[in-house]
Amino acid sequence: MTKVLVKFSMALAALALLGGALQATAANHRPDGPGFMMGRLAKLHDQLKLTPDQDGLWRQAEAKTRDSMKQMRESHGKMREALKRELAKSEPDFAAVAAISDEGEEQRLQARHEMRDLWLKVYAGLSPEQKTMVRDFMRERLAKAERFREKFQRGRQASPSAQ
Repeated sequence: MTKVLVKFSMALAALALLGGALQATAANHRPDGPGFMMGRLAKLHDQLKLTPDQDGLWRQAEAKTRDSMKQMRESHGKMREALKRELAKSEPDFAAVAAISDEGEEQRLQARHEMRDLWLKVYAGLSPEQKTMVRDFMRERLAKAERFREKFQRGRQASPSAQ
């Protein structure tokens, strides 16, 4: 059971990382756009048939996820703008950009932990049957991510520029 919980929290942390860091890229390459994972979670939400108390926790975690993803995008945007400003100078101050990046990373880490903790609270409040549904959902998502990673690796190996 502990392994499932660890995998679940790791997957949620990965969701936060991927959602924030790659959302703009995903919007350009996926037909389902930046809300892709939230849409998947909405389908899971419907399948779980949550009680009102469970649903309240779910909604809190969902709102925190959206807020965290927005905060991550904004933080990354600030760092990117600071880098652009510095690169426009004859002698860029990369230490200043690094400081902004570090500050943003600390904020993103805190937000990811808060988000993860809320999702773990949601999971802890589920019935055994609901936990099985979550496990199956996570297995499916993990398998799909593995297939994508393998496809990506094959593409990199086949690319002459990757050599």
